[in-house]
Amino acid sequence: LMDNVCCSADFLIPMLGNIVCLTNFAKVYSAEQIRSALTRLDTELFANGTGKAVMLQACLQEFFIMLFRLWESEKNTGTQQDPVILGYFEKFQRVMRQFNAGQTVKALAAEIGISHVHLNRICNQITGQSAGQLLDERLLEESKKYLSYTSYSVSEIAYQLKFEYPNYFARFFRKRTGLSPLKFRKQLNS
Repeated sequence: LMDNVCCSADFLIPMLGNIVCLTNFAKVYSAEQIRSALTRLDTELFANGTGKAVMLQACLQEFFIMLFRLWESEKNTGTQQDPVILGYFEKFQRVMRQFNAGQTVKALAAEIGISHVHLNRICNQITGQSAGQLLDERLLEESKKYLSYTSYSVSEIAYQLKFEYPNYFARFFRKRTGLSPLKFRKQLNS
């Protein structure tokens, strides 16, 4: 499939040869547009619809073209990130991957060795979101995993994720997804 996607896409080779942190989403595509393209790709990957291979190829081509345009925009504007800032952000991402419920931005910043104000500044500069927003996204991902892959009750999940009360967890989840945890689980099962 990748050969079909990339066979005539020699323009991608310079981009794929280097690791680049793309930060100027608003100029070409918003982060939400990129996320939407990835969601379409993910949905198609796990669907069993007619023409799946063709649709996957189209989704991958769209995604790579979006990345290429972002890369071109970044390259042309010369807004390469400071390696020190990228280093801190990579440490932040590593700590976030080792998810520990109940972590605060201050605790994460201390673990990385910078102040929480500096961590927020770095996160805003690179992603356009605060460290707290990124932490909330990670917490939401974990919530969805628990709801999708376990039979834990909402109260048990709230406890696992270090929420003081189950209704705090339900409010957190509803605010970010528009669904209660139970409705989210029902949608998955239907």
